[in-house]
Amino acid sequence: TNTNIEVNGMETGQSCQFVLHNSGNSTVTWPTDFMWKGGTAPTLTAASQSIDVVSTVRYNYDNDNVLATFSDDFY
Repeated sequence: TNTNIEVNGMETGQSCQFVLHNSGNSTVTWPTDFMWKGGTAPTLTAASQSIDVVSTVRYNYDNDNVLATFSDDFY
């Protein structure tokens, strides 16, 4: 299953979190304006029933990017 994430309308300083509950074969298409810590978009934890969390904030420098961090495998 693939999920498309969109953050339309996020304003400077606004934050959003996504909790992703994986069924074991899920993928995500991340928005192109996400700037990932470390520079690379993450891969969801493959284990069935795992939980991953993505935290984002619209950065006020240029309003074109969303800073994003990934915390994986909570379950």
